Amino acid sequence: MTIIKKFEPVKNEKGFSKKYILFSFLFILTLVILEIWIQNNMVLYGGKLEKISKLEESLEMENQLLENQIATQSSLTSLASKSAELGFSKVEKIQYIR
Repeated sequence: MTIIKKFEPVKNEKGFSKKYILFSFLFILTLVILEIWIQNNMVLYGGKLEKISKLEESLEMENQLLENQIATQSSLTSLASKSAELGFSKVEKIQYIR
């Protein structure tokens, strides 16, 4: 009695398996979506940074103007003219109280 057994040839798969291709595609798709999200956030933060920079510049300008106003209003000539308007006068003779 002879046993005849058929051997099927082993297929040489040239290429990648479907799981590997699917995994690679999903990984690349995830990276692309992540890159788009990061770029979008960078643009948004850039706009916010520009707004804040302009606000800072305008506040510095306003601060400088207010400092100049304080300096002019607290000068001796300005204070002397305001005191004259309010009825104060220069003291001619100093009187001491004992």
